[in-house]
Amino acid sequence: MLWADIIRSGSTVPLDKHFAPLLEPELVFRLRDDIHPEASLEEVASKCDVAAGLECPDSRYCNWFGGQYPALTLRDLIADNCLAGLLVVGDTWLPATEVHFPTVTAVLLRDGVQIATGDGTGVLGNPLKALIWLSRHLAERGGVLSANTLVSSGTFTAPFVATPSLVTSSFSEGIGDVSIRWT
Repeated sequence: MLWADIIRSGSTVPLDKHFAPLLEPELVFRLRDDIHPEASLEEVASKCDVAAGLECPDSRYCNWFGGQYPALTLRDLIADNCLAGLLVVGDTWLPATEVHFPTVTAVLLRDGVQIATGDGTGVLGNPLKALIWLSRHLAERGGVLSANTLVSSGTFTAPFVATPSLVTSSFSEGIGDVSIRWT
C-alpha cells in the first residue's frame, strides 16, 4: 500500500479529512538491512525491528468495504491505486529477534471497549513471512526490499470502519500499544 501519511501513536485525525477509513491492527517492521528473497525467518528477524501499528486504509469510493456496493476486487484496487491511508506507528521498537511472532496477540479497543482480538498466526502463520513474501515479489520484478523501509505486516483481525473514537491496539510480547483519536 502507498501511504499518504505515517503518523505517531496518539495523533488526533479528523474523519472529515478522509473518505472511509478502516482500522487494522498490524505490526510495523523497520528494516536495518536489505531482505533477500531466500532469507530464512531467523535472518529476517535479525535484520529488523518491530513496533505496534494500526493501518487505516482509505478509499475515495463510498461504501468500498461492504455496504450497498460490492467490495472492490484486488484487480480494482491495484489498477486504481485507491487505498492510500494512514499508518499509525507506536513509539516502542524492539529487535525482532526478541519476539516470538506466532504467539503475539493484538487486542483492538474502541473507547476502551474490546472490539476484536487476533494473533500472529493469522498473518501467514507468522508476520515475518509477510516480509519474505514481499521480498520475493519485489525480486521477481527486479526490486529489493531495502534497508530503511517500513513494512506493515498485514492485519491481525478483520477490518473495522473508523468512527469518532479513541482506537487503541495493544500487542503482547512487549511490543506495546498504538492509538489514534478520530474526531
